[in-house]
Amino acid sequence: MMKQTVFYSHHQEVLLKNLFVSHAGDSLITVVQNHNRYKLLADFDQTNVILHEIKAGSSVWLTPDPKFPRYMEYYTLLEGELILHCGEEGDTHLSAGDSFYTTGLECDVSIFPQTDLKLLCFSSKPLFSDFMAFVNDLNDLNGQIDRKDHYTFNHSRRVARFALELANRMHIPSDTKHHLLLAALYHDVGKCYMPQELLNKPSQLTPEEYETVRHHPIDSYNLLKKRFPIEVAEIARSHHERLDGSGYPNQLTGDKMPPEVRIISVADTFDAMTSDRPYKKGKPTRLAMDELYTLTNQYDRSVLDVLRCMVEDGTADAICRMSEEELDMSDIT
Repeated sequence: MMKQTVFYSHHQEVLLKNLFVSHAGDSLITVVQNHNRYKLLADFDQTNVILHEIKAGSSVWLTPDPKFPRYMEYYTLLEGELILHCGEEGDTHLSAGDSFYTTGLECDVSIFPQTDLKLLCFSSKPLFSDFMAFVNDLNDLNGQIDRKDHYTFNHSRRVARFALELANRMHIPSDTKHHLLLAALYHDVGKCYMPQELLNKPSQLTPEEYETVRHHPIDSYNLLKKRFPIEVAEIARSHHERLDGSGYPNQLTGDKMPPEVRIISVADTFDAMTSDRPYKKGKPTRLAMDELYTLTNQYDRSVLDVLRCMVEDGTADAICRMSEEELDMSDIT
């Protein structure tokens, strides 16, 4: 689950009217989220000054804001090194002393810390309050899943682990991999609208019940598109699609399924086959792998080949055996 701690402190010293002093370490608000710290240093007339203290290996991104089509967001790197990924424009390597800014993004920009970072931001919009609202939304999504069905909560985290490992081994581009990771974590959030008795029903579903279940990817899409880049919502919506068109909700065929959708469909199915439920025991990973190879009309053979390597080297079994603490995604989200 996303981990967030908020500290409120007003240590600014007023020297004169409209002149304020903060001492080293002071901030108006500090948010600790997934081992990273975000400190609001100054806030006036919708202008924010924020210090980002970000751990190496974290995923951070800038995204367009339809509420503020024109604004300035300026970043200067005080400590560390990062890679700025700008989609088809490629990567830019920045180190301490370098800076970048935007006056209104039209697409997502990913930031990949190569070391621990201190990144100072000056924003002409209320960026910090937007950030806190975003994190609260994620915590709300996690809470909805966990309250509705604890199995689904842990299943989603295992699917994210499988999907991330597959994406790494298949050399999926960084921005796509980040979209895939978020989609995997929240692909089943639409199940919060399903009746409780359907979530773990041991007997066969009726046609009417099956139609209800089939709607959850659409509900997930509708929830996620308000919070994430549209690519995240689209991947989540497609996690039950199959290459031969037998999936749902849109009966996509292989030519309409990009690699990230092929990966999440395999990861989701594999975890469902290998995890224990109240009414069935999970299958051994090798047996599940053999069964998936009989379904290459539905699942991408290249993804299955990589998953087989994960089974053979023990990675898949290690993910299946992870405790709830080990499944926590705070080190990589």
